[in-house]
Amino acid sequence: MRTALRATADELKSELKALGRHSLDISFEEENRRYVVRIRDTESGELIRQIPPEDLLEASRRLNELRGLLFDDRS
Repeated sequence: MRTALRATADELKSELKALGRHSLDISFEEENRRYVVRIRDTESGELIRQIPPEDLLEASRRLNELRGLLFDDRS
C-alpha cells in the first residue's frame, strides 16, 4: 500500500512541478500517526493548503497527551 501511495504522491509532485507554481510535500507525522499533505507556492513559500489542517493536528496531539494522563500504563 505504501508503494502505491508513494507512486501517486510522486506523480502529483511531478504534475504540480510542471505547472511551475506549486510544490507538494507529503510527510508522515509519527506523533499522530497521520500523513500530512502541504501545498506551497514555490515563489513565496506560502502555505496554500494543508490536509489535515494544523488545528486538527494540534487537537489530536492534545488528546494524545490527555490519553496519556488518564490511562497511565504504570497502573
